[in-house]
Amino acid sequence: TETAPMVTMFNPFKHDMRSVGKILPGQEVRIGPDGEILVKGSNVMAGYYNDPESTAEILKDGWLKTGDVGSTDSEGHIFIKGRKKDMIPTSDGRNVYAEDIEKVLNKTRGVRDGIVVGLPDAGGESVHGVLLLEPGFDPEKIVSAVNSKLLPFQRIRGYSVWKEADFPRTSTLKVRKTEVLKKLTGTRKNILDDGNVFDGLVPGSVSPDSKLINDLGLDSLDLAEAVSRIERKYGSSIDEISIGPDTTVKDLENLAAGRGSTRVVPMPRWAKRKITKSFRAVFTGLLVIQGFRLFYRIRPHGLKNIDKSMKNINKLKLD
Repeated sequence: TETAPMVTMFNPFKHDMRSVGKILPGQEVRIGPDGEILVKGSNVMAGYYNDPESTAEILKDGWLKTGDVGSTDSEGHIFIKGRKKDMIPTSDGRNVYAEDIEKVLNKTRGVRDGIVVGLPDAGGESVHGVLLLEPGFDPEKIVSAVNSKLLPFQRIRGYSVWKEADFPRTSTLKVRKTEVLKKLTGTRKNILDDGNVFDGLVPGSVSPDSKLINDLGLDSLDLAEAVSRIERKYGSSIDEISIGPDTTVKDLENLAAGRGSTRVVPMPRWAKRKITKSFRAVFTGLLVIQGFRLFYRIRPHGLKNIDKSMKNINKLKLD
């Protein structure tokens, strides 16, 4: 949303398959000193509403920090290595990308799912694996098998076996690593320790038992702003459907820390297999979409303006 609607466009017939495509006209991309992808252009937001502190963290001289670490090549392709927050700076000065290790980990027999995080170590962080295993598999043998396929500086130095049915996940099924780390390290945060969360939204003091809607009088916009501040500050993800008229500040803290009453339903292993994904793609393309077209017809308007737009884009390229 900060760079709406798009930064790059990928064409499978023209672009490097390992990339996310090439930058669209009217924008600039550069790689920061730490490898972070920076974007500048008319599509980049002016800032977060009434939140200059968060704006200053992400915007500098018009350049937006995307949070993605990547690179470019001589042909203009953009490659993403992973999220900056998932990058693990080791004690020997190396940057390890969790995604690289997770790809190997999750292809290993006996691993239902697995993630990699960085745990504090002398002078940096150590690579730590968190494993969700199939019954009867030895975690030490699994870690040993994974390490044999990694470079020395990438190898997993420690591991934990996740005892719950599944990892805490977002609505898009991404693992909430911040919540996993909290349970691993036993740390917790109190949102009332940071007064900025409710600044400008609530007059006076706020207590843990205050009800967000009934007591504090937050409307839907204020509530969305408070949730957004908490998610950005603590790296958590809160489902607003879980918030009702009687939800208290303490309840909101529990949701931010992943201690809500949501029932965890584990993702079955078969749902992640290639044959399942292929069947889903074929079923969607041949049956669902084609069936939808039997009842609904798309009638585009303004096609005559496309030629005019393309001329403007070509003019921008020439300029």
